Amino acid sequence: INTASFKDAHFAVYPPELIRVPIDAGCPEDGVVLDPFFGSGTTAEVAMEQGKNWVGIELNDDYEKISQKRLKPRIVEKKTRDKAKQFWG
Repeated sequence: INTASFKDAHFAVYPPELIRVPIDAGCPEDGVVLDPFFGSGTTAEVAMEQGKNWVGIELNDDYEKISQKRLKPRIVEKKTRDKAKQFWG
């Protein structure tokens, strides 16, 4: 399987399509997906698309910064949606 491209990312970014089915099959709705080699955050991106929580572990500070930049818009969107559900019921 070829790696995917992501601006600013490290060398081994994989395509989201690769993990959509395993995350969907292996983690229940509102479950938690663990990625011990977080990299640029592809796993978290797919987990959020599926309405699942996630925990990412990354030792490299550069990759952590990349994932934060990549995921910030999605995290803000999710928090906004969650707050709207609380408010509107």
